Amino acid sequence: MVLLDSLLIFLAAYLLGSFPTAYLALQIFKKKDIRAEGSGNVGALNALRSSGSRVIGAAVLLVDLLKGLAGIYLLQHYIGTQFPGEFLTACGLVLGHNYPVWLRFNGGRGLAVTAGALLMINPLLVAIWVTLWLVYLFCCVNT
Repeated sequence: MVLLDSLLIFLAAYLLGSFPTAYLALQIFKKKDIRAEGSGNVGALNALRSSGSRVIGAAVLLVDLLKGLAGIYLLQHYIGTQFPGEFLTACGLVLGHNYPVWLRFNGGRGLAVTAGALLMINPLLVAIWVTLWLVYLFCCVNT
């Protein structure tokens, strides 16, 4: 993979990842700035908590998951499956979500975007991740 191609892939993924789903959802439907609500995080969990709406929280989660899926899908469909490209795309998507230029680099944690990207790269990794999270949730949080 040529350096210029790698840079373009990363920048395209960054721009896709930087789409501020939670910010826009709360601005449009609740007339709130999510950065001034709850944890100040621009992600699905804070969208759920700040809006008080499961629909908004689920929609933000779904769109953020789809950002990760779409980025890797587009790479695989147009360029082909290759490790450096998938890695650069996933990094660009997550960094775009976590540090979106549109919101002065104040974004989310990148969990949904990462899950979406990993679902396209290797779904088994997401299954292991969710299993470990559930074990933690039921064994450690409720004690």
